[in-house]
Amino acid sequence: MPPKMSRAPRSAKLLLAGIPAAGKSTYGDWLKEHHDFVHIDVDKIGSVNLLEAVRTGHRVALDWGFPPSSLGAVVQLRNTGVLIWWFDGDHAAAEKSYFARPSSPARHYFERQMAGIKAHWKAIESVFAGRIIQTVDKHGHYLSCEQIFEIMFPTTP
Repeated sequence: MPPKMSRAPRSAKLLLAGIPAAGKSTYGDWLKEHHDFVHIDVDKIGSVNLLEAVRTGHRVALDWGFPPSSLGAVVQLRNTGVLIWWFDGDHAAAEKSYFARPSSPARHYFERQMAGIKAHWKAIESVFAGRIIQTVDKHGHYLSCEQIFEIMFPTTP
């Protein structure tokens, strides 16, 4: 079997952030399977060693639904060369998808996260300017991982 080829640079570092249920984890898993990324779910391991995680020579996709109070850490990651991306879309459709999961945390987590995002949206939008992807539409349809990859790493003619 030939080795996997990818348009993503060998040392690509990504932060996949955004609203809950926007497809961050699904995309991170897909990057791991199809493009040899190390996928790190920061919500599961904690944010203490984010900079250490991106200092490896490997492709890394950090999947982090960060609290808006941690926007400074996102800026720090961006300033070290991490490509930051915000996954957004229809909030009602994302909420429906979120609570359809068998292992959804309590409703208050979703509501608290969305309230924080709304309260800090101008700052978030400014930090992620030009790197906001609408991943879920009002009908609950998601962009495919291939479509997201094409947005992040466009094919050049």
